[in-house]
Amino acid sequence: MEKILQTYLRRLTNLSGNNRSLLMLRTVSEHFIDVHEFDFLQNEPSFQVIHQMIAGKSSIRLCAQVDPRDTKSNDVSRRLKKLQRIDKFIFEERGSKDL
Repeated sequence: MEKILQTYLRRLTNLSGNNRSLLMLRTVSEHFIDVHEFDFLQNEPSFQVIHQMIAGKSSIRLCAQVDPRDTKSNDVSRRLKKLQRIDKFIFEERGSKDL
């Protein structure tokens, strides 16, 4: 049990230069998305998404998954899907949730 706790402690106190929680010199566009990009994709301002996050909603609808009439919605949906794949890959490889 103590070895498991030590492993978790090492993961939590990762002070290496690769830890994005401590220092980020430049942002990688494929790893981040601005909340303002959700502005009026669901007929409400992007600030409403922040209100729902603060309220602790378990499910927040951000945009339509595929809508052939709306190119902005398709772009945001594609970026969200890519972000989800990257997060899943990082979790499988390192065992940490970076989001």
